[in-house]
Amino acid sequence: LDVGTGCGILALIAAQSFPKAAVEAVEVDEGSFQQAIDNFKNSKFSDRLRGFRARVQEFKTEEKYDVVISNPPFFFDGNTKMLHGSRREIARHAGACLPMKELFQSVARL
Repeated sequence: LDVGTGCGILALIAAQSFPKAAVEAVEVDEGSFQQAIDNFKNSKFSDRLRGFRARVQEFKTEEKYDVVISNPPFFFDGNTKMLHGSRREIARHAGACLPMKELFQSVARL
């Protein structure tokens, strides 16, 4: 499971690297989710890739994942208010939406 897949690059790399694996991905942002789905459909691994639009905290599945991967926001400056800017700016400050503690708690149940 790729948490916060964005455009789906980590999920695609996982599918390429592990030819027998089914790879699922979850993304909250609508635009990023649609881009990931398009990338999945256009890849030669499309039959093994599946995406879900949801917050990982609310993501429900019967699956128990062997591996969970994520590339969470790459800096936190202590500012927890959401920016009114580009999706990239918002993603960089996603600690307001998905604090590390919640990420770890969500992954633990998956």
